[in-house]
Amino acid sequence: MTIFLEIFSVACVQASSPRKPQYALFSMLLAFLATVTFVSALICQGRMERVEFRRRWFYYPRPSHRPFITRMDACTVLSCICMFISPMVHYVCYIRHVVNPIKPSLYSGIIMIYLYASRAYKMRKEMRAAMNTRIQNIEDREEMH
Repeated sequence: MTIFLEIFSVACVQASSPRKPQYALFSMLLAFLATVTFVSALICQGRMERVEFRRRWFYYPRPSHRPFITRMDACTVLSCICMFISPMVHYVCYIRHVVNPIKPSLYSGIIMIYLYASRAYKMRKEMRAAMNTRIQNIEDREEMH
């Protein structure tokens, strides 16, 4: 859902102009919703998995020493925040009738790639874990017979 909100946000930034600053404002609201959605999904996932705060970071419960938030998740949160700041700058520039210093097309594409890569990485990791579990179950059955 975060990806769709970001896509609509990018479309609104592209449609905005000094004569139509309301699109930049709408884009800013969509980007804020996308950021809140992603962060709340991380919080819910952390509560379900009962993560612990140790050594200045969130980790899975013991005995695991794996960090809860991966680098890709951290990059996605930062890119969502930057995606919120970008339409805000556009909106302020359009209201003040100043030339916008940020070119949204390239920046927005990079953020879309981050969001997609984060989701794809998580799905791949979950699929690998499921396949390893299935293989282990098959091997255990074969050993029993």
